[in-house]
Amino acid sequence: MNILSFNTANFVAREIGYSMTEGWMQGDAATQAWYRPIDTFAGRFGAMLDEIVTLGFSAIDLWLAQLNPAWASDQHVALARQALDARSLNVATLAGFGDNREHVLRACQVALGVGATTFGHPAQIVDRDRAFVIEALGSRGLRLGIENHPEKTPAALRDRVGDGQGVIGAMIDTGWFGSQGYNAARAIVELKDVLFGIHLKDVLGSGAHHTCRFGQGVVPVRDCAQALRRIGYIGPISVEHEPERADPREDIRASAVLLRGWMEEPFNGTHFRASPVPPGPTIMSNAPTTIAIIGCGNIAGPYTQDIARYPHLRLKGVTDIDPARAKALADKAGCAVYPSVEAILADPEVSIVVNLTIFEAHYTVTRRALEAGKHVYSEKPLALNVADAQALVSLASERGLRLGCSPFVHLGEAQQTAWKLIRDGRLGQVRVAYAEVNHGRIETWHPNPVPFYAVGPLWDVGVYPLTLLTTMLGPARSVTAAGRVVMPDRVTMDGTLYQVTTPDFVIAAIEHAGGAISRLTASFYVSHRSSRQKSGLEFHGDIGSLALESWAAFDSPVFAGNFGEELKPVDLIAP
Repeated sequence: MNILSFNTANFVAREIGYSMTEGWMQGDAATQAWYRPIDTFAGRFGAMLDEIVTLGFSAIDLWLAQLNPAWASDQHVALARQALDARSLNVATLAGFGDNREHVLRACQVALGVGATTFGHPAQIVDRDRAFVIEALGSRGLRLGIENHPEKTPAALRDRVGDGQGVIGAMIDTGWFGSQGYNAARAIVELKDVLFGIHLKDVLGSGAHHTCRFGQGVVPVRDCAQALRRIGYIGPISVEHEPERADPREDIRASAVLLRGWMEEPFNGTHFRASPVPPGPTIMSNAPTTIAIIGCGNIAGPYTQDIARYPHLRLKGVTDIDPARAKALADKAGCAVYPSVEAILADPEVSIVVNLTIFEAHYTVTRRALEAGKHVYSEKPLALNVADAQALVSLASERGLRLGCSPFVHLGEAQQTAWKLIRDGRLGQVRVAYAEVNHGRIETWHPNPVPFYAVGPLWDVGVYPLTLLTTMLGPARSVTAAGRVVMPDRVTMDGTLYQVTTPDFVIAAIEHAGGAISRLTASFYVSHRSSRQKSGLEFHGDIGSLALESWAAFDSPVFAGNFGEELKPVDLIAP
């Protein structure tokens, strides 16, 4: 898990008894006056650190009011470092920088003195003296994350970052984006390639910067946690809450507990909720949530059976390009038949559209449903290219709608058991993973195999282990892949001849954000029944290895053991 750090600016009002009536600079001045005297510095700085340790933190973001380069002597810096080392506290970032060359150079000395490598600050000097800043930072092995004050959007912040040459990036203040009415979780994803750090903060409402406990304001902090995991962010997360007239410590303790829980939740791919109140149809009601299904192929039957098991869900109806197929499913499920997709989208009672159409139609049907104000759950894949998938996510975010997509295999007991063993360090550092998708020849059992062969095994079934690999090992940073058609001539169950033109055999090597390499094989030629490798998933680390007999089955046997030893069964985590 990412290290959580305590931003010492949380104590902005501490030295005036949490009665800051004249704004931020009143607290800033009082804090500097409290820490500046050298004869009392060690005791006062140490007392602050003791409070932070008591709250359960092992790192801080050091606000420069408590160690300002304008007055901090080398002795101040040495005493600060001694106090930090004595409590095993690290400085994640230095929350300040400087407004002229002299101040910047001294700030660099202070940072190196306390062991910090990254600054977080609006740093207006970058706009005036960029070349100097880059040289000053780069020559000392330091970095600057420009904090989004006063930028209102990620685009504006990215413009200020510009070509940072690896030493200037973004330091996102989620509370500031929230006060500007911008979705902070979305900002995290949009700035992922320049993100140096994160100040996680909730605010009571847009238009003002009044901070609060996580979950009590308008910032989707839980989604922010998921977004950080989605992009493979491995740096520290600053927990920030700076009330002007209240002691923040208990709120911060509670926020840290919430955040740790959210960071351990099964990864769900992150949806982006609109702030503060999503428009469009709600799915939170005492009445059952009304669902309609578009597409009545083989997979639709199990969906209707599952929906029927939940009293808070109501399947109102289904539709399909084949009316007879839709009627057969509706009769079995006890629901209505809609004459068309348009009829479903025009029905105000329908809150959620379940998109079970063929692969090529997923994007179009989902887009139309979102444009009609419906929440959407789609079968995999969400779309057939990245641009279309991202466009759907953006559209859902803009409309304040929920957008979900299969596969959900990472929620299974076996998969959760494997993931927990990895997180707990049972394997040591995982460096290699193998995934086998020997799915056989679709035409031997499926009545309509042609759409599956049109997209190939990677899009149809390779996405299942790929979801597990990227969930557990981080997103892909690079991919090397090859594929070919190994058996072009096929025959359907009714004897119809057809030819495959999309690769029915694919091999991919994936480099993950965490450094691991995984190998994925996806085949519509080899059957798992005739392969010793079947459809399994293996993780190999410095200490040991782990294997799931099946990446698909929630109750799949899981095996683990030390390096070089035979793997033994592992009890599954109880659901």
